[in-house]
Amino acid sequence: MKQDKINKYNFYYYINAEIEKFLQHVSLNYSARLTKSEINRICQIIVNFSYHSLLKISAKIENIQDSLNFCEIDEYIQVDNLKININKGVFKLNLKYRIEIVFYSITYCFYALKNMIKGFLFGYKEKKTKHTIVSDLAIHQYYSNENIKELKNAIDADRFPLLKEADYILLKSKVFHNLKFDNLSFYWNPIFGIFSEIKWNVLDLIYLSFSLFFFLLKELFFIFFSESRFLLLEDRVKQQIVSFLTKFDLIEYFIITNSECISQELYLSNTPNKNFKTALVWYSTNSKLFKYKKKYADPNETSFPWLKLINVDLHFIWNLDQKNWLVDLGSQSELKIFGPILLENPYKKADSNIFNEEYFNIIIFDVTPVSPKFHATFFSHSYIFYSLENTIKIINDTLDWAKNKKAKVYMKNKRETTEIHSREYAEFIEKCIAQRQLHHINYDISIDFILDSKVDFVLCSPFTSVSNFAAYHQKKSAYYDPVSVLECNFVLENNQFFLSGKSELHDLLDKQYLEFLKKEF
Repeated sequence: MKQDKINKYNFYYYINAEIEKFLQHVSLNYSARLTKSEINRICQIIVNFSYHSLLKISAKIENIQDSLNFCEIDEYIQVDNLKININKGVFKLNLKYRIEIVFYSITYCFYALKNMIKGFLFGYKEKKTKHTIVSDLAIHQYYSNENIKELKNAIDADRFPLLKEADYILLKSKVFHNLKFDNLSFYWNPIFGIFSEIKWNVLDLIYLSFSLFFFLLKELFFIFFSESRFLLLEDRVKQQIVSFLTKFDLIEYFIITNSECISQELYLSNTPNKNFKTALVWYSTNSKLFKYKKKYADPNETSFPWLKLINVDLHFIWNLDQKNWLVDLGSQSELKIFGPILLENPYKKADSNIFNEEYFNIIIFDVTPVSPKFHATFFSHSYIFYSLENTIKIINDTLDWAKNKKAKVYMKNKRETTEIHSREYAEFIEKCIAQRQLHHINYDISIDFILDSKVDFVLCSPFTSVSNFAAYHQKKSAYYDPVSVLECNFVLENNQFFLSGKSELHDLLDKQYLEFLKKEF
């Protein structure tokens, strides 16, 4: 490793390279006793536990040149519930985690049987019913019990892949657990939901009870001779339960989102007699890591290690650029371009007069900065690029341009502000709103509604997906880098721009404003 070349801009390149080497060692060490899917899953679990822990370890080292020295030491490092030796590609589970794995594995069996008994007594579906299981879409941010019909309307309008044609849809949601509407059912665990809805007979109940009992006995014996087998116990139990459901051909699709691509459980890819398909729905395009200019970062291109561990049958993506990116990562799955996919309520509208028809209307889609004490590391993009200073500069540079012009500047938060977000930023926004320089739009208002309104220009922090969505709506939009440190590693659509620095922003806004004035007169 070229220690002298590490800086805050290329740090991700070096740590990702070290973790990828570690995962290659893990794969080689366990290839003789595990299947490819099992090795893949172990790598996912390890990355899930270790990535942020390693970032925190490196952040504590004062000299950035020495921040990754721990990767070269031949000893175990504590990362959450594991100890890993990065040099040798081996790991150990701590006692607490072992107890948790056994407990949750037994509990999972208990819940499967409990819900099967519920289905035996009160089930209302035949065993030939097909189900589409959907991971948590965080719909509680945009829907309530009172307006859940709007979610059904959005599905019927084909706003989300695969769901319009589905017979029965089971969505993961703790908030809406046990809610049913039309062909939608909500459960904290949709697999248990299937067990509770199907009308089972006594033989089914006996078969699952005995098969789980003997499976657990066997696994609980062998796990004490193998760290890898212990780590996969919970996954294997879930795999056994899903395998039972596949005997009746009850599942058509398992749908996950890019939020869950790092925790793709074993049953999704390695269930015996698998007769369902798995789909990953990308609700954003910004999973590419930033590419800084060569003078700041060399090498300057990298990707998160877990993106190469995704194993699904098909992806639903936004555009050709995203497709080519997945191919470059090594994806061999079917890639379907669906267009923009947003997890929002498209029927949530604001006042129809929110945008003044007589003004040049600019809307900023910001990324709210996180308070420093909540950062995993001071090398993250959220700390380096989405800093308080940079995010305020995006707003101020736009407001500076709008002075003495027939223009209005609006801002929409990406999501609800919480305690982890910068209080200073919130106070700055409140001050701008109070001075009537800035007009605020609530985070839950539909982006569709906004882009169908009288919006003349859309300005986004790099590389938020709304810019692509705006281009899809034939709106002029731009990614704006206020400090001129980034290269654009996204293919731009028509009417889409990448702006580096205040002068480029003002030049483009001048041009768009002139076109607006010509139309006015």
